[in-house]
Amino acid sequence: MTASELHRKLLYCGYVDLVDYLSNSPTNRYIYNLMIDTLPQHQIEVPIVTLFNEVYYQCTRVQFDGNPGDDVQCRYLGEEVTWLGSPKAALLVFCLAWALIKRKKQALFNDECFLKQLTPLIENSEFMPLAEGLYDYMESGCLVSPCQFDPKPCPVTEIPFRIDLEHPSPLTWWNKIKIFFGLKVYGTDTAYNPWRKVTDGFSENTIKWYVSLYPDSDDQLQLLERIEKACTKEEHQKHAQFFIGLKMQIRQGNYDSTSMRYFQTYGASMYVNDIFDMDEWVVKEEAKKREEMQQSHKLELSKIEAGYEAEIAKLKQQLASLSENKAAVDGHEWELNPDSKDLVLDVAEMVAHVKNRFDETAAYQFCNMFYSLAIKHGKINDEASALIDSVIPAIHDRESHRQTINIPTANQVNINPKEVINTTKKNQT
Repeated sequence: MTASELHRKLLYCGYVDLVDYLSNSPTNRYIYNLMIDTLPQHQIEVPIVTLFNEVYYQCTRVQFDGNPGDDVQCRYLGEEVTWLGSPKAALLVFCLAWALIKRKKQALFNDECFLKQLTPLIENSEFMPLAEGLYDYMESGCLVSPCQFDPKPCPVTEIPFRIDLEHPSPLTWWNKIKIFFGLKVYGTDTAYNPWRKVTDGFSENTIKWYVSLYPDSDDQLQLLERIEKACTKEEHQKHAQFFIGLKMQIRQGNYDSTSMRYFQTYGASMYVNDIFDMDEWVVKEEAKKREEMQQSHKLELSKIEAGYEAEIAKLKQQLASLSENKAAVDGHEWELNPDSKDLVLDVAEMVAHVKNRFDETAAYQFCNMFYSLAIKHGKINDEASALIDSVIPAIHDRESHRQTINIPTANQVNINPKEVINTTKKNQT
């Protein structure tokens, strides 16, 4: 069993019957009809159910890749060609996966990175029109892919207890004996032990991630035992406490597999291989973040300083201009440049107009505008401010006169009476 096959069994083993794909899925039925016509035309002899399994395996694999978008041509396309034995079949798989991932209701960061690198590799493919047709079909029918494709690990019993011993390998009988007793055989690490590649050199975080794919505690223990047996003596000594601790957690029911959110990468780990090195790793990461933050702060301070310098230069220029023009301010009139064509209004005249014509809301806006401009130009004096402050009281006084009731001939006025009786003097002849 190769590392590629082991990874497929752990992450997405797929189905053996097409019915499982076609039931209650218009999208999969569309893909099925598409394949029926396409495979004979391009002389692709890979079974349809195998192609379905590969499409969904790749969709599932992408979202858990710790290095999304890294070396897509080799890690994805190249491996698929080797697995299916057909370059055309591999291209078809990734064209269909492209459409399904692109039609996610909410794309993950991994999906975006992957599609960015995959698209240039397949956009000129003969199968790309089929992928675009699938995308259009899903869009027109308001069909979307799940936000996350769920893993589908195989039963643990399908994974050999000792892959290196139960499957044929190029090892000699003497090297097999060494492996059986946990001794290291140099030069054949990944050839005889796919677990080493799949777990990224027995990374403890990656091992926990694979164990978390199985919700049943018995399955978790069986999988962990297979991984533990695949270690050499040196590797087992290094991770002995980890294996003991994880087994105790599982047996006591204290291991919450649903809390695991680690990404695994299949041969290119984003994690340290040993949790005992984690402290040093965290310290380095924190130091890196602090340095990046300091650089960011320096850049921000430089921008602020440059803004201040520009503002100071602008103020100096305005001050020099004011000195040359010898602006006069008499409290009623601002005239910065007598030769200017700009309209210069008398403050007293504006205040008088507002008092006569503006309502209270508009008057407040006028006062706010005046003080904003006065502050902006630095032209506030007591006499002008007194004029402005008199606006609102004048508005109140003006409005109060409009509410006066003047009835010169009435001897009696009852407000809201049940009965009104008015008595007036009779005209005498």
